[in-house]
Amino acid sequence: MTPTVMTLSNGVNREARERHLRFPAPSLPQDFSVRLGRLEDRSGVSLEEIALSSGLPARLGRLWRVGRPPSEDELRAIVGFACEVPGGIAVLLLDASQPWPVRE
Repeated sequence: MTPTVMTLSNGVNREARERHLRFPAPSLPQDFSVRLGRLEDRSGVSLEEIALSSGLPARLGRLWRVGRPPSEDELRAIVGFACEVPGGIAVLLLDASQPWPVRE
């Protein structure tokens, strides 16, 4: 019995598509843990809860907080969460040493 390969409507199988969508994680800014703290503040959700909501162990949230850089998959989960938070992506992209922009 041969395994079934799922083919998408554009003729590319799902496995090939996933392989092409993966990209190496960029080097993270030195203040990434500060930016994650700002994401916590903005969302009202702890890093442990962010990890859990992404199916990751809560201990990873504690490790991110103390400065351990996330793996590629963890970073993908953090960015996915940030996309769901209004202004969440801006929190990750803006330099944490600068004051937070305020709308007037």
